[in-house]
Amino acid sequence: MTDPKTGSSRRDFLSLVGLGAVSGAAALTLPYGSAAHAAAAPSCAAPTGKLKSGAGSFNSPIAFKGDSGPLRTRKSMSKLTSAELKKLDAAYKAMRALPASDPRSFANQANIHCWFCGMGEQIHGSYRFFPWHRAYLYFHEKILGALINDPSFALPYWDWANDRAIPAGYRSGNLLNSTRDSACNSGSKTLTDQLVGKAALSRPLGGIATAAFVGDETHGGNLEFGPHGGVHIWAGGDMSQLDTAGRDPLFYGHHNNIDRYWAQWIGSGGGRANPSSSAWLNTSWKFYGPDEKWYVIKVSDVVNYQTTLKQTWNHDPGPEESPEQLYHSPGELEAGGGSSASELNFSDGANLDVNPRTYKASLTATHKKELANSGTPFTLRVQGIDVPTTDSVIVKLHAQDPSSNDGSSADRPQYVGYLAVVARSAGSMAHGGKLNTALDLVPAVRQTISSASDAQLTVVPSSIGGRKPSKITMSHQRIFGHSY
Repeated sequence: MTDPKTGSSRRDFLSLVGLGAVSGAAALTLPYGSAAHAAAAPSCAAPTGKLKSGAGSFNSPIAFKGDSGPLRTRKSMSKLTSAELKKLDAAYKAMRALPASDPRSFANQANIHCWFCGMGEQIHGSYRFFPWHRAYLYFHEKILGALINDPSFALPYWDWANDRAIPAGYRSGNLLNSTRDSACNSGSKTLTDQLVGKAALSRPLGGIATAAFVGDETHGGNLEFGPHGGVHIWAGGDMSQLDTAGRDPLFYGHHNNIDRYWAQWIGSGGGRANPSSSAWLNTSWKFYGPDEKWYVIKVSDVVNYQTTLKQTWNHDPGPEESPEQLYHSPGELEAGGGSSASELNFSDGANLDVNPRTYKASLTATHKKELANSGTPFTLRVQGIDVPTTDSVIVKLHAQDPSSNDGSSADRPQYVGYLAVVARSAGSMAHGGKLNTALDLVPAVRQTISSASDAQLTVVPSSIGGRKPSKITMSHQRIFGHSY
């Protein structure tokens, strides 16, 4: 059935989870955060623009009123025709040819991300992550289209759940970035199931808690701190640091894919919803438009993307097969249930080393009841995550199995999900403060925990190759679970 608001179907949703993706991808051996992947620390400042005063200047931006052009359909990079690939290359060639003083230039487009996500303000780690990147990609796309005089131009997305190697179009011409791992640019290096496989995606996409997917004011969702971060780290080079990621055209295909996952999660229904607070809806940012003027756009402007932004995606549906734990049944959702102040406290803080560590929490009858009622979200919160700015970190989480290690399968009900923190900069600065994230425990995990005498959570340091890392520098202040 197709959702009337988004055009999304159950079949589309299953495709996004990566069913039908290549399995048994080659193991990766290069450790995250290695010197081979390090990029030079950039210098970026808050954007300004050509106009120094008046309407359209940085200090007097024009309120965004919606796109009046044709609906643009974004396609998978691997499904572009040769003519579409040539058009895409021509658009980036034109953007790269703009003078350094032009805010539309490729370098300055990259600097916008550097400022908001790297050196200056911090979009990551909260419910600002999804809408800011949607707005950023919108203006980036419109500038590219204007440069080649094509109002129907649409950015492609990298469907990495099904296209495990970087598509060939990103590995040549004006879309090539030579700082990536050489095996990525040869097409021989492929993403693993650990990073983008069925289990990695079904954990965030299968949940219904807004805070665990979109995030909230102080927590980032598990798609951001899961596959989003995992792909950044895996690609290496500019992509592996937040302040340089915008220098790689692959970044825009990656985030286009993240954006469609947001649209598809909402469109799949079952109680999934965006935050409704005015604080979120009225949050605004400035972006430089194709007409060389600054615009201010609010979160409320990007939520109804087909109407206000005139964009949608060709989801290229996959097979009609559903993993057991992906969906909450209508009966479970109708069961509802009230919120509870009870918390399942696993840890009051620790420094991690390379070895797995298990935390335990006492299970009360109330906890068991809340875990069993999968119609009410139950989230795992990891707070106060502290990682050096130059490091990227990956950890996997398993429930009720203290013997879990780097070789433990993700295709089992004990697998909670994984966290990937992307290095922010090669320079010496904090990650924009300590980070918080929330994970929605899917029904299979909840059942595994609720049937035990006490709750156990094992944190397993890992790497992009799914192996035990040689080192890790990470601490947290608290880990706990709670029901809404």
